Amino acid sequence: EIVTANLHNVNTVVVALPNFHFPDAMFVDALENVVGEMDELAAYGLAQADFREALVKLRDRKTVFLPGSFQSSDVATIVDQLCQCSRAEVKLQDSAESDRPSGSSCLLLADHEDIEALATCHVLRSWMFPHLLQQRIHGPLVLSPTERIMELGYEETKYVLIVCTKGCFESESMIRWLIQAYHFAQHCRIFTIIADEEFHVPGATADFHNLACSPNVLSMVPETGSGDSNFSSSTYHAVIKALFTQIASRFSARYSSESTLKFKAAGYAQKLSELQSLRGLLSNRGLSRVFEDAINQIGSDENKEVADEVSEAEEEIMQRVV
Repeated sequence: EIVTANLHNVNTVVVALPNFHFPDAMFVDALENVVGEMDELAAYGLAQADFREALVKLRDRKTVFLPGSFQSSDVATIVDQLCQCSRAEVKLQDSAESDRPSGSSCLLLADHEDIEALATCHVLRSWMFPHLLQQRIHGPLVLSPTERIMELGYEETKYVLIVCTKGCFESESMIRWLIQAYHFAQHCRIFTIIADEEFHVPGATADFHNLACSPNVLSMVPETGSGDSNFSSSTYHAVIKALFTQIASRFSARYSSESTLKFKAAGYAQKLSELQSLRGLLSNRGLSRVFEDAINQIGSDENKEVADEVSEAEEEIMQRVV
């Protein structure tokens, strides 16, 4: 591709990742020893001399150097350099979108400070889109930190996929989104996707103690609900626990093959119609306490009495828990 672009004078831009080095003279001179046989070039009518010339000229191409510590806020600058559009235009579009809720029916949420999580969202977006198109579901959309899940007057069913990575529930934007999802619990159908090997599903008391002590949670979530809002730290913990009453799926863009990722993305698209609302998940979690007591008493003489007290609806969910 590099050789062909050079021969046909195609405008080429180099996007240089951290620690990238342009090929030096020694590399170019020892090309056959470094790269090995290049018989494939001959099939396209290209000579090794063409390859050497293209590599030498690569240094003269416009180059965009990515910083070692990459933040989502750097995207606008890089887009400016690649597309030669003004930064003011990019910001103007962002501010116009931030004042209203998302119009998409399927939303992807991730910690925007975690580039791996953000990349995973965009992989999911790309491969879920054709399947959602067939189902006439608008989306998916990777929600930006300034966008809202929903607002009063815009209530509609939202399919919300949360990409879980280490520390995501301490993220300012994730806390804000989960508070919004709680207030529109009957409209939000939620599913969790684990995209990070280091992510730990919170369950132990120590997990929620550490979460409660994180700066963003302390500043954004009151210890007790006050005013018009009944959302408190215990509510936030209950929402997170409810998310994982469904079996989460693993989706690792870094370690899985393309075919595996495409298969999983298609599966998520088909699964949307089966998702429970957040209100349903919170309700089931309340019933689960009854089932935990019942399960702990299996083998005792009191089992029949416990079973008699469980309604048909509770019994159905209890069977799932067992």
